[in-house]
Amino acid sequence: IKVKPGEAVRILFTNIGGTSGDKVVLASDAAGIAKFELKSGGRKVVEIKATAEPGKIEVKNLEDSLGKPFVIEVDPDAGQKADKPANAPAGQGGAREVKLETRQLQFNIKSLKVKAGEKIRFVLTNNDDEKHNLVMLTQGIMSPDVNGGKTGSFDLTMPVMAGTYRFTCTYHPATGFDLIVE
Repeated sequence: IKVKPGEAVRILFTNIGGTSGDKVVLASDAAGIAKFELKSGGRKVVEIKATAEPGKIEVKNLEDSLGKPFVIEVDPDAGQKADKPANAPAGQGGAREVKLETRQLQFNIKSLKVKAGEKIRFVLTNNDDEKHNLVMLTQGIMSPDVNGGKTGSFDLTMPVMAGTYRFTCTYHPATGFDLIVE
């Protein structure tokens, strides 16, 4: 992510390892993040204050010495665009409703066409016994969880760039569908 020098930000870390994934142990002295552990599917919000000087701050997974660190880039020009974050919630009005169902760890759709920046209200009926959600790591989009046997709804704003993206479930990475942004 990019932040302005001295800016305070909250970052949601999620272990998307699936139900049988390994734990992650994250820390960063430079970002002031004390060591913490996330089990598979675990989430934690961490608040940091960027350094006053431009540069890069790394947050490392102490359990994976070969893995790529999460990078916080301190940049004076960060935030100059007036773009709305990809996961900003849509208001009650104007969102198109899309009904999703899961059964045997599969979504009932294989692809979904949307307009760039369109607001979508997903109504997810989870017919499985394990929780599901929607996540698109490349765009920083993550929905709330919907427990097994329950129905939940949430609003997401679609990416603003045309292309094909992939929605998956944090807990079951093979469970997903293509998002086609026109």
